[in-house]
Amino acid sequence: MAKKRKRGKGKPFQSQWRNTTRMINGEKRKVKVRKLPNGKEEVHVLFPKNKKIKENRRSQNLKGSAKASYLNKQRSPQARTLDGKKKAENTLNPTNENIETWRKNPRRYDMKGTDTP
Repeated sequence: MAKKRKRGKGKPFQSQWRNTTRMINGEKRKVKVRKLPNGKEEVHVLFPKNKKIKENRRSQNLKGSAKASYLNKQRSPQARTLDGKKKAENTLNPTNENIETWRKNPRRYDMKGTDTP
């Protein structure tokens, strides 16, 4: 027969996770928070800070705004919706160099005709 494992004598977690927003490194981020028995909070960031848009064979053959539109479609619907509602400080023209800059950090830049509000 297998031995039963003994568990610690501490109280089980009674705190539930709750979704909220917090400022993390100067950015407002969505997080999950719960209280720990020692009075501290456990925080989990829900969405990654920076998600690079992957390029594939089809997007390598496209140029200008067509390439930017195709790469924007590769993003999640939630990311496109949020990015379409906010106006970034830096709006770029759809040139190859600017598309690479935007592809590496789409939250920081807007591409004219692609994700501008």
